[in-house]
Formats: sequence, C-alpha cells, structure tokens
Amino acid sequence: MRSVGSEGGALVVTVLALLALELLAHGVLLMATRQLAASRADVEILRARAAARGAVVGLSGAVPGSSLEETPYGGGPQGASVGSGAVSTRWRVRRLTREAWLGEAWARVRAGGWELREARLFWRLDPVGRVASFSAVAEAVDLRLADVVGMVQGLEGPESCDAWTAVLDTLFPAGLPALARVSGERAGGGALGPLPWEAALAAIPVSVEGRGTPAPSDSAGVCLDRPWNWGALESDAPCGGVGVWRASPGSLEVEGGEGQGVLVARGDVQMAGTRFRGVVLAGGDVRLRSGARVEGLVRTLGALRVDAASGLVGSACSALRALSVAPEALRALALLGSAGWLPVP
Repeated sequence: MRSVGSEGGALVVTVLALLALELLAHGVLLMATRQLAASRADVEILRARAAARGAVVGLSGAVPGSSLEETPYGGGPQGASVGSGAVSTRWRVRRLTREAWLGEAWARVRAGGWELREARLFWRLDPVGRVASFSAVAEAVDLRLADVVGMVQGLEGPESCDAWTAVLDTLFPAGLPALARVSGERAGGGALGPLPWEAALAAIPVSVEGRGTPAPSDSAGVCLDRPWNWGALESDAPCGGVGVWRASPGSLEVEGGEGQGVLVARGDVQMAGTRFRGVVLAGGDVRLRSGARVEGLVRTLGALRVDAASGLVGSACSALRALSVAPEALRALALLGSAGWLPVP
C-alpha cells in the first residue's frame, strides 16, 4: 500500500510539473508572439518612415521649379507616389515666405492603418526675396569710408520695373541706404541666402576665373553663349536682352568691357573700367577702379573699395532683372540641411 501511495504521489507531482511546464511554455509562446507582432509593427513603421522621408527628399527633383513661380503663401502642389518598400505615400509642398517652403509626406503604416508624417524645410530663390534681403546698395563686412572715394548712390525711391512695379512700390518705401556694414555672423552665411557657397557655385553652369574682358558676342544677329559674353547694355543690340549668371571659384579680375546679370565669386572681384548692371556677390573684397561703374547691388564678405573715378549706383530694378534669369538649379527646391527633420505636430 505504501508503494502504491508513493507511486501515486509521484504521478501527481509529475502531472503538476508537466502542467507547470506547459503553462510556462504557453507564456513563452505568448510573449514571443507579442514580440514578433511588435517587431513586425516596428518594421512597418520603419518602412513607412523611410518611404515618407524618401518622398520629402525627392521633392527637390520631383517638383519643377517653374510650377512654383506664382504660388501664393500657404499654397503649393501636392501629389502621390510609391516609396521604398512599395509603400504608398502622399506629399505636399507649401510656401511659407518668399523663399521658405515646407515639404511634407505621409506614408500609411499597414499594420495599424494610420499615417506617419515627415517634413523638412526647403529654400528656393526668389528675385524679390533676394533684393529684399539687402540692407543697403553695397554691403561689406570690412567697411571703411576711406576706401570709398568714388560715388556710391543709394536707391532714391521706388522704380518702375516691368512686372515688379507694384512690389517695388512697397519693398523700399523709404529708399535704401548706400552703404552698410554686415556682421561677421552674416559673413559666415552662404552666397544666396542659406545656400552654401559651394552649392551656389555648382548651380551656376558657366564659370569664369582669372582675368578677362566681358564683351557681347553674336553671329548673324544671334547672341552666342560664351563664358565672357555677359550681354550688352544697349537694348537694341543682339545681346541687349541677355542677362547672365557667372560663377568664379576663386578671385576674378575684370578689365574693361560690359555686361549684365549676376556675378558670384568665392574670392575677390576687381573691376577696372568695367560697366556692369546687376548683382555682385563676393566672398572676398570688391574693388572698383579706373572708371568702373556698377548699377545694381553689391554684397561682399570682405572690403569694398571704390576709387575716385568709379561709382556704384543702386538699382533694385537692375538687380531684379538679373535675378529673374537664375539657372534652373536655383529655381528648384533646395533642402535646408541645417534645419533637420521637423517634429510631428
């Protein structure tokens, strides 16, 4: 009887142990199932985030710059696409200011059926916005009045300038001073707003460097596209309606000649006897000598020197005309790398 009782007790213990092991195994299975579901959900979220971010980054190439020309504040194009991992996304571009844009994209998380949003800030060149960013006709970091002997004239008032007349009437109601010293903090900025110098130079397809003389060049009445052909100041000439953009990775010495447009130089710009109409942006010094004359706006991150025979006349109209023919790469949306991904509202 004792033997049977012992065997019965052992059987009960064994059954209870097996039951405990089964319960433990079931718990482990449930935990593993939940972890698997959570991992799958995480994968779906990562896929959706990658798709949404990819759609936002791709807006630079997906949205033509020409389609944004007349976009009002708060407005902008929108559409849909298929992102990475075959995840469907929808996107939208909204204009915040003259040059600031918000790019957004939404991707659906299939596991939960909800949408994940990502957003970044973009920049796009706007002629009026660029002109409005000037605090004076000539801005310089190292500004000494003893260096400016020749004439430097500020804007005397609103100008009549084709399509921009109404804008100019309100842009500088009190005119624009002739000279202004800009801070070192601003000197660390880019050539065009937040766009870095390297990016701005790369976006301009034609480069010049060293020493040269700009002169109109045409054949059978057709203006030729050559690096040192910067158009003609006379409107009835074959190159009279041409405004150019020229980039210089270093310093530039312009000797005589004429031209109109936008000149972006990473180093110094020296003009001797040159007549130029438009915008000059220099990472170094700007020197006008020997009768050089610039009509428009000048910004230099170095010093400004104007000799007694030379002059600078402020003209928002000339600057607007020059900026309005910006290269296609500058008309597109440029991602602002310094801003990063915006928090979800």
